[in-house]
Amino acid sequence: MRRALAFLLASLVATLAIAACGGGGSGSPAASPGASAAASPSADAGGGGTSPEPGASVAASAAASAAGGGGAGSACDLITAEELAAAVGVASATIEPSAGEPSYCTYRDPDGEPIASTVLSRSNAQSTFQTFASAEDAVEIPGLGDQAIFSESWLNSLYVLKGDSMFNINAGSPAIELEARIELSKKLAAIAVGRM
Repeated sequence: MRRALAFLLASLVATLAIAACGGGGSGSPAASPGASAAASPSADAGGGGTSPEPGASVAASAAASAAGGGGAGSACDLITAEELAAAVGVASATIEPSAGEPSYCTYRDPDGEPIASTVLSRSNAQSTFQTFASAEDAVEIPGLGDQAIFSESWLNSLYVLKGDSMFNINAGSPAIELEARIELSKKLAAIAVGRM
């Protein structure tokens, strides 16, 4: 399982590094990487902010963002822990958010093992997406956002460009078949795109 954690962390680092290239965006301070928000249908929605606070319901935060019409404030606002757990087939999931630009989100199973990671970037989204799309193994995924691709060489991730934002997801265990990973990523990305 340490291999899965290393894989997810490498995905986040690569995406963050590429998104940071070209500057131009001002980042906000990142939330504490150790902060964790357990998804619970009974958790209080809080003030309807766009970034989950430790202990806040990520589902409520995503609903508040979607209702506001301005799009999600962070990567964790795009897919709830409940939606991720159902898609992956685990009883529940917890979320570790990070604010800033780009924002990222790590989802963990009940044993604390990483089962997905997502990144939402608004800085240099177009050029960053084109970098991923130029990979020789990039496969176009129709019907998601303005453009979408899946790339094995870019850490088995699905990348979606919608307007001036880019979202990427790395979902499932590295041991699952490539086609199953693509289908899982497409299912979850469709949820996220609806909230971007």
